[in-house]
Amino acid sequence: MLIVICLLSGTVTSFAQDGKRLSKKEIIAQKIKEQLDHNTFKVMVQWAYPLAMAPIALNSNYSLEIKNDSVFSYLPYYGRAYSIPYGGGKALNFDAPISDYSLVYPKKSKAIIKFTTKTNEDIYSYTINIYMNGNTDIIVNSQNRQSINFQGDAVVDLQKPSVNKQ
Repeated sequence: MLIVICLLSGTVTSFAQDGKRLSKKEIIAQKIKEQLDHNTFKVMVQWAYPLAMAPIALNSNYSLEIKNDSVFSYLPYYGRAYSIPYGGGKALNFDAPISDYSLVYPKKSKAIIKFTTKTNEDIYSYTINIYMNGNTDIIVNSQNRQSINFQGDAVVDLQKPSVNKQ
């Protein structure tokens, strides 16, 4: 009788773990982590925070995307430039390869991506703080321009099935 009770309790426990329904918050966190682990991540940016200026609400579809070893930066620039091409140049609108990429999870609810990239205009250093609820902060440092920060939301496709690692 004792053996039967132990077997049944083990079965009920594993069923509860396997049959657990995830909340929307948990699903979003899981999808974000999967995207980060596969080096495929996109942020839609809603706010720009230039140094020594008021925050600027962005109405367009500004974004930052990482795919494998490249960055696709479509971001506005507000602030002081020290040395730029005639006419202003492309600033933060470019596609370029990434170097010195790192991804760390300092907390369960946060990830930090750091990388550098070089264009024909400048060398940029990005720090992206991603919270597992989708909120994202982007810090861009440049050699030829003042730093600028952005705030946005991670793009998470809740319809797409999770990628199973095997």
